Amino acid sequence: MENQKSFYIVMESDIITSDISDKAKIIYAIVSSYSNNEFGYCYLTYKQIAELLKISVRQFYRCLSELKEKNYLNIIYKNNRAYLIPTINKFIELRKSEPAKFKEIFNYNWLDEQSKN
Repeated sequence: MENQKSFYIVMESDIITSDISDKAKIIYAIVSSYSNNEFGYCYLTYKQIAELLKISVRQFYRCLSELKEKNYLNIIYKNNRAYLIPTINKFIELRKSEPAKFKEIFNYNWLDEQSKN
């Protein structure tokens, strides 16, 4: 994980304005970002996510409990491994169901819109 590449994260306003801890929000963002694959679940282990954020695994589990309690994340078990799935990530579903609309949202230049006003 030392050669970690930079990536962008898109989060729903429901998460940002939620009363969960900031670390839990960041964990959700990471899980959501890494779930942006053909399977729709995060392939990182709990330990890898904790290391990425430089937090203890115990602290990760506390945040995971917050996210599960609010139904922001689900856990599926496959091949003797637990995978995290963001439950409200609308962008993953939009990308799969309407790829043209997904591209349109991300190619929209809101700065051009502001300069017109």
